[in-house]
Amino acid sequence: MLTEVGQQTSAGVASPNFPHLAEAIPLLALQGVKAERYVFEDPVTALFKLRQFAEILAQQVAASTGLYTSTEEPQTDLLRRLKDARIIDFEVADLFHALRKAGNAAVHDNVGTRRDALHGLRIAWKLGVWFQRAFKNPAFKSGPF
Repeated sequence: MLTEVGQQTSAGVASPNFPHLAEAIPLLALQGVKAERYVFEDPVTALFKLRQFAEILAQQVAASTGLYTSTEEPQTDLLRRLKDARIIDFEVADLFHALRKAGNAAVHDNVGTRRDALHGLRIAWKLGVWFQRAFKNPAFKSGPF
């Protein structure tokens, strides 16, 4: 399962924006930390890490709702299934797609600015807060981004 893999990978992740994910999904928090690390130094890498963040999060959402099939399922197909099942709404789907598209541009075209990476980091933070409230603790309160 995704959480078990993450726990082996990223014990003790420290992050200003993703500490609440370190216990729930350590691998997800680790991707957030890596994106934070590269946002100004190497924005293309940060965007790639944020795409991975979105993929891991979507898979975790699917696993939490019994809809997970495999890591081989394309992100667009998974997001469509989650939306069709009313697990995610249009707004959340748009956030996932924004990270997917920016990550694709980064990986395939080596495109991405500091501004793009910072915007992506904010989107990932929003998705992390959404996940906590939707699947872990409805009363979850996050600090500011």
